[in-house]
Amino acid sequence: MTIVLRTSTKSFFRSRTAVCTMILLSIMCLTATLLGTLLIDAQGWWLTLVLISLTVPLVGVLLSVWGIITNFRRSRRPILTIDNNEVHITETGIRFPTNQLQVGYLFHQGADGMLLPDHPITDEKNYADYTFSFPTGPTMTPTQFADALYHRGVRVIWRD
Repeated sequence: MTIVLRTSTKSFFRSRTAVCTMILLSIMCLTATLLGTLLIDAQGWWLTLVLISLTVPLVGVLLSVWGIITNFRRSRRPILTIDNNEVHITETGIRFPTNQLQVGYLFHQGADGMLLPDHPITDEKNYADYTFSFPTGPTMTPTQFADALYHRGVRVIWRD
């Protein structure tokens, strides 16, 4: 079983950024529709003026859609992946074989975590590379994550 820790889709679409973008998108679509109705009767320089004013909300719609897609892709990027072969902490780029995963620490009521392999870590500064933070609205709660680690035979330690 693969363990993937990332922001859930539900939590992304309930975020302030997504809600504001959807509101802005609907206002711009409404504005473009109203300006489009003016286009029917426009002639001469009014036609040019309406066409220019119609491009502004359409560009806004395109930029809003591009922004929401970009933010969605960024938020859905895995923070941590544990599969049958390796453990990968995306933020720091640490990778090591899954069979070397020995201890999992969860700190601050499960807001942060650390996965330590059984091979020695040469310097205390390098411990930071093995840490990760749970995102807002994760796909699995810290308790579910601890259970999944426990079922893989990893010792889980909670620290506050």
